[in-house]
Amino acid sequence: MIHVASLDDVALRLDDGELLIAPGGIEPREDLMHPSLPVDGGRLCAGLGIDREVPAGYLGGGFDTDEVPLWVELVYGHEVVEAARGLLAARRAGSRGPESHLLSIGDEALARPAGPPAPDPAATIAPTAVTVSTTWFSHPSPTARCLHRMAEGLWMRRYWPSPVGSPIAQPDRTLLAVELASLSLRAEAPECFGPGGLTGVLLDGHAAAVPELARRVLEGRADETSQRRLRVILRDVLAWLCADRDLEAAEPDADRERGDADELLELYSLHDDLAHSAPARSWEQVLEEIGRADVALAAGAPAEDEAPEPPAGAGACASRDSVDWEVNAPGLLDTDAGTVVWSADDGELRATAPLGPPTGKAPTALPHAYARVYFEGEDLPVLVDLHPDASGRLLTAHETLERSGRVECVDVVSVPRPMPALRGPERAAMVRDQEAATEWARRRTEDVYDFLEETFPYEGRGLPDDPVPEGLADGEPWVGQLVGPSGGLSL
Repeated sequence: MIHVASLDDVALRLDDGELLIAPGGIEPREDLMHPSLPVDGGRLCAGLGIDREVPAGYLGGGFDTDEVPLWVELVYGHEVVEAARGLLAARRAGSRGPESHLLSIGDEALARPAGPPAPDPAATIAPTAVTVSTTWFSHPSPTARCLHRMAEGLWMRRYWPSPVGSPIAQPDRTLLAVELASLSLRAEAPECFGPGGLTGVLLDGHAAAVPELARRVLEGRADETSQRRLRVILRDVLAWLCADRDLEAAEPDADRERGDADELLELYSLHDDLAHSAPARSWEQVLEEIGRADVALAAGAPAEDEAPEPPAGAGACASRDSVDWEVNAPGLLDTDAGTVVWSADDGELRATAPLGPPTGKAPTALPHAYARVYFEGEDLPVLVDLHPDASGRLLTAHETLERSGRVECVDVVSVPRPMPALRGPERAAMVRDQEAATEWARRRTEDVYDFLEETFPYEGRGLPDDPVPEGLADGEPWVGQLVGPSGGLSL
């Protein structure tokens, strides 16, 4: 495992038109273990501590523009920008040689290549790689902390596991979206995303819930642990919504109706009220609600050693597979390894896939879910629809297959236009990654409950106004994690 201090040494390298930024020499990659954030001209990939080989707090990235985007300086500092400009200038001049030369940038200036200078400057071999000494990780900027937290929140929104055997409390998705939107508006973050920003995308259909959330906070229906944080993030998002609505109304062809005007006035009013009201909720109420939630969670969860029953008629030929998080709706299915149970005896497919634990919210229509049945040696699968059973705990299928042969795997899918299924060693690696991510989420949930227990004795302590954590490696809980256990603001 790489030493954390070495992440301050930022390697830059030209690679097929992209300039890669690799702290500690760890090249950025985007996958389940390393979430990415779309930034102006490129991407940033984060390390959450899921993959023990990439330290928590890692931020690496790349861009393919001719100019260095602003986020490079805001995250890594000016010396990295200068080094990147040197590499881009060499590329534009078309003077790249047959081999790469590694330069080092200290605290003061760019070191010259080893060896005597070439008599003709135009003949000098241009560098394609540079390493810069910085303090970006040991003393991170507010922008670096903010962007890393956003990458973490996007991972939680998309991939938070839902094992049935050992439940992990799911963050409130609406509150998670609202805090992500708030982060996109703070510090220098907007400049990192280029024209248009990311706020509207991050809200992703949750904007309509913001006024109701604000009203619930004003009514004292949020626990004191999250009250201050909620006020900050809701004010941020309400201000953005007001500006967005004002912009819409300023369009030349805009025809604002009376209802639209009343809605805008309410947004302004809620924003002002949040700035002047005070929390009014007792710790006793918080403890009581969290206790009830724990009891309910335990009552609705199967025992840890409880496994789904094999499909009827499967007998000894039942096989098991795992749900691929990449091709499924978050929180829909149990994501524990081996929860998909199937058999394909005599051309009859029987399959079951357990649903994730209930969220406590009103049930909604399930997305279209189906099984992809892959036969050994064939690329195209047989598609079989899945339907909930009478208990409402399982998705099931029983269908006669038109093909014959050995079934290699059964892949459960619940999103439109999914990626092809992983098979063989790639599928085994996927299962290992998902198990590591589940363990990371379990540790994080325990940390949140520890935080709540430590906070309870200090009435009125609350959380800092700034939602950006003090360090990269150990972020504060998300408000969606704090409110989720109590159920105080579930919509």
